[in-house]
Amino acid sequence: TLRADASAIAYTIQAERFVVQERFQQAVDYYRLALVHDPYSAELHLRLARVLGQINEWFAAVEVLEKALVAQPDHVELKSALGRLYFDIEDFASAEKVLSTIGPKQQAYRSSWVLRFESALWMARLDLVQKIRDQVLHEMPEMHCVVARLFEDHGHDDEARGHYASCLER
Repeated sequence: TLRADASAIAYTIQAERFVVQERFQQAVDYYRLALVHDPYSAELHLRLARVLGQINEWFAAVEVLEKALVAQPDHVELKSALGRLYFDIEDFASAEKVLSTIGPKQQAYRSSWVLRFESALWMARLDLVQKIRDQVLHEMPEMHCVVARLFEDHGHDDEARGHYASCLER
């Protein structure tokens, strides 16, 4: 209804004021109130998760994004934010799983494959590393330099040298 939308907007505006004032717990409370009036808003879920991260409530932020994805399973920004959050809390398997659903034609693909690739490296899943690498280089052959840097960062110097050589050829 129009009133619910107006309430959601009013609560969101107040939450934003609290964020600017760095009163993050109050911002959380107001974003939650806004979600009561607009429970399917991906943007409100994303903002709430960000503020929860500000106060180190990582698992609450994960829960908020997971719930939002249930309602909107194809929302790329929600997938990307949840994957990034999983990566940040070192749940690399969950990060890879969520981010693998972002396709090459979607805007978040470039950043998602880097996190997927690095998650696979952190998990020492070399089979998955190779699969992601092959997929990415098929879609974006110009990414040899990035692949090389990630291999190097994780101590895979031989792999890194091979990719640096391919990178320099381009």
